[in-house]
Amino acid sequence: MLAQRNQSVAFKSQATANFQQAEAKFSSDQKSIKVLEINLARATEDLTRAKKSVDGGVITAEQFDHIKKGI
Repeated sequence: MLAQRNQSVAFKSQATANFQQAEAKFSSDQKSIKVLEINLARATEDLTRAKKSVDGGVITAEQFDHIKKGI
């Protein structure tokens, strides 16, 4: 009976630790998603700006291609 109780306590402790680890990973993943969203917005703005520059003759098509590859 004591062994079963100890086993149950250990199982509960492990489940709690697993849950806390999952919460921490979720929080980290949410922050990573936010960083990726910011980077996507920045890249989209850079591409739009470069497209306007090539359309206006400010940069060459070759320069635009290099910009696209870097984004």
